[in-house]
Amino acid sequence: MKRYWNKKLQPECGKRTGSCPVCQINCWEKQNNMPAIFPCGIAGCPYETQEFQDTLTKTVDYFSP
Repeated sequence: MKRYWNKKLQPECGKRTGSCPVCQINCWEKQNNMPAIFPCGIAGCPYETQEFQDTLTKTVDYFSP
């Protein structure tokens, strides 16, 4: 699945520039070195505010603190 998304996003988002230190999702050149797919919803994400995460519909256990 990871290879599928890398191929699909590369034309639109440019080169992969790294990954998030919390959830390991890829960051992309044309997204200002940020992930192109949001939200991850994992606590401590440097790309999402706590206020934003509080608005997410929590449907799986890994959202729990």
